[in-house]
Amino acid sequence: NPGQVIGQDGNANLTGQISIGNTDHSYINQNFGMTPVGLMNPLGAEVHLVLRSHGPAIPGMIDEQTSTFNGGCPPNTCGNARFSIHMLPESRIPSTRPVQVFPAIDAATPAAGSARVIRTSRGMTATLRSSGLSPGTAVSMWWVVFNHPEKCATTPCTAADLKNPEVMPDMLGNPGQVIGQDGNAVLTGQIAVGNTDHSYINQNFGMPPVGLMDPLGAEVHLVLRSHGPAIPGMVDEQTSTFNGGCPPNTCGNARFSIHMP
Repeated sequence: NPGQVIGQDGNANLTGQISIGNTDHSYINQNFGMTPVGLMNPLGAEVHLVLRSHGPAIPGMIDEQTSTFNGGCPPNTCGNARFSIHMLPESRIPSTRPVQVFPAIDAATPAAGSARVIRTSRGMTATLRSSGLSPGTAVSMWWVVFNHPEKCATTPCTAADLKNPEVMPDMLGNPGQVIGQDGNAVLTGQIAVGNTDHSYINQNFGMPPVGLMDPLGAEVHLVLRSHGPAIPGMVDEQTSTFNGGCPPNTCGNARFSIHMP
């Protein structure tokens, strides 16, 4: 796109545009021997804006200097001076599903809240809200990940599939809370691709930790796990490990929410 001669303030204010398929003013062939193709997918392309210097303005050559790749060089020396990178926007795929009391007898079991999961190419975030819990109870939140749900024996996947190596499952923990007097829980957490911190799949099912592999293709079950009444001095363990506080308390899954790919 056409440029300018820099004024005494040293500032540049450049504007321009490109349209799909237009290869006017393309310099890819001269510089890299590639065939000009222009802009093909505006919503999918990564774009770098480059401010290129052509040296001091040369009378009679300014139009060439401000509109061609090497205008004015020689006698001047041209070079890239500034750049700005514009990446493809991160796709965010949300899903909101009911939270059910564990175990749900059937699809008609009343919901006890809702959970929202947002998927990106790098991982997932979640917020789980539930009610009707016992005040003073320590709870934790768990991601039960089925990386290959198409290999599960049923749809949705079940705990039986956590022992199937073809499913490539994992169980990943996020910190929880102690339930207040209103009996409500609001748990938030995130998991990143390939991160196996806080994985308990080996301890519980003898499977190797694999973490989340495909955020857009994995089936995920969010589980709210009860660790019984909060125990002074053990609350951190109760709200961050799979069996923290048990014994002396009895741990068990209390709520769940299923998020299909």
